Amino acid sequence: MKLKNHILISLILTLFTISANGQITSSPYSMFGAGTIEAPGFGTNQAMGGAGIALPSGTFLNSLNPASYSGIDSLSFLYEFGAFMKYTNYNSSGSNQDRIDGNFNYIAFGFRVNSWWASSLGIIPYSSVGYTIDTQGTIEGTRTTYNRNFTGSGGINKFYIANAFHLTKNLSIGVNTSFLFGSINQVETGSDNLSLSDYTVTTKKYIRNLYADFGLQYAIEKGKNRYSLGLTYGPEVNLVASYNLTLVYNSTTYPLTYSTDQKYLMPGQYGVGLSFQRGYRFSVALDYTLSKWSSASFNNSDIRTQDNSRYSLGLDYTPRTSLIDRGFKKMHYRLGGFYTGSYMIIDNQPINSMGMTFGIGIPLRNNRSMLNISLEGGQTGTTNNNLIRERYMKIHFNFTLNDVWFQKRKYN
Repeated sequence: MKLKNHILISLILTLFTISANGQITSSPYSMFGAGTIEAPGFGTNQAMGGAGIALPSGTFLNSLNPASYSGIDSLSFLYEFGAFMKYTNYNSSGSNQDRIDGNFNYIAFGFRVNSWWASSLGIIPYSSVGYTIDTQGTIEGTRTTYNRNFTGSGGINKFYIANAFHLTKNLSIGVNTSFLFGSINQVETGSDNLSLSDYTVTTKKYIRNLYADFGLQYAIEKGKNRYSLGLTYGPEVNLVASYNLTLVYNSTTYPLTYSTDQKYLMPGQYGVGLSFQRGYRFSVALDYTLSKWSSASFNNSDIRTQDNSRYSLGLDYTPRTSLIDRGFKKMHYRLGGFYTGSYMIIDNQPINSMGMTFGIGIPLRNNRSMLNISLEGGQTGTTNNNLIRERYMKIHFNFTLNDVWFQKRKYN
């Protein structure tokens, strides 16, 4: 029990580390709205192209559908945490820039309360902000130019508590109750070489709100085969924002008042997924999600929004599942792909994303826990109209630790 307590304390400390160090992107597109919306799913889902709305949790936690937690074994206590490293090449008008990012990504727990009720809780990123942009401005009424720099950081985290319920042998429903919180920070600096004056404007936007989303899974089992349907729904909600602005001009600090009524929309979302599983050896999942971004707006006449769709497909294959098998025969091999239509139209150009994933799951000594490693390669954006194209390679690291906590011990 002492070891388990130490593990829990360590993971809780990691949770606060994640929330305090939430910047996990360098994308210039993260300067708009609430930032870059992070792709959903944990380690197994990430290796399967982000698919899994119809897959149950079991040997891993599936955060894509709160109803999935009904699949957790009655004796198991699951805890997962993940990290990543990402290399990105940015290209625009023939110019290239390379960046490397990395951070802890999420932490989550899952367990069964009783025969018909299972729960999960954790903290995951919802959006991230990280950019540096250099421009030049002109002093009004003159031809004098000055240098301007914009730097953004921060993002929005989501702490969730999920509950899943078995209504019948084949049907489960679930609900996520979440608290979204975080800050989006922008620092604007400028300097005029003629007058040797400079300024810094710092904007801190503190964002928070409660949120709830829902899920359903229906499965039919025939022999070793399992056919599943998954549905998810999340309503539209506006995130509450408060502001703190300061101006530093020639080393003198002035507080500012922010009067613009700016909203951060979390769009309504709909998802449907299909999956087929044959025992523990083979799984394939296909997902479609729709996000209603068309009701969002930005304070920029060159940007408009539209509803966007995401398509995800993935598979998981294990050569052997017998307890006597060892090595490569017991590893999980995963493959996937995705395509996300843009919700932002900039200068009449959509900022679409697409990618492929490949991963392996390596069973640890007790054959219940697993180390998941996956590689994701993809592209976001375009170089048309002098916009920025991002091409990246991303490595996900995920530990799924499966401990037996609720088994009654027998003594002779």
